[in-house]
Amino acid sequence: MRHDLQKHGQGKTRPDRRRRGVLPYLAFVIVKLAMIPVVALGVAVSVYIRTSPYPPTEALMHLVARAGCPAAVAIGLAGARKGELGYHARNDIDGNGIACGRATPPQGPALVLPGAGQSRTVGGAKFIQAKPSGG
Repeated sequence: MRHDLQKHGQGKTRPDRRRRGVLPYLAFVIVKLAMIPVVALGVAVSVYIRTSPYPPTEALMHLVARAGCPAAVAIGLAGARKGELGYHARNDIDGNGIACGRATPPQGPALVLPGAGQSRTVGGAKFIQAKPSGG
């Protein structure tokens, strides 16, 4: 009779399924959530390369140059003129049509504001620091 029970599947034992803890499951979820921005970035770069007017290698270089002048210099696109590969208006600090080019000194007398201390230009914006009072 025992032989008949095993033949019909009634005598077989189930594999031992131990329940895993919460930590492995939580780690699995965190890794999956962390991959969402990576996948989104990959899709965005792929779409940009496919829709760019430049060939794929040049499109990627153009995209890297958008990150700033240090990146443009590193890939050899510094000094790009308006309309050329690697030109981005945000990298054209002085507005002369050359991205990551040397800033030309301003022509004419400097603008002096009354009561102003030091001033400096960063990315086309002028920051003025007032003189300390009480001196």
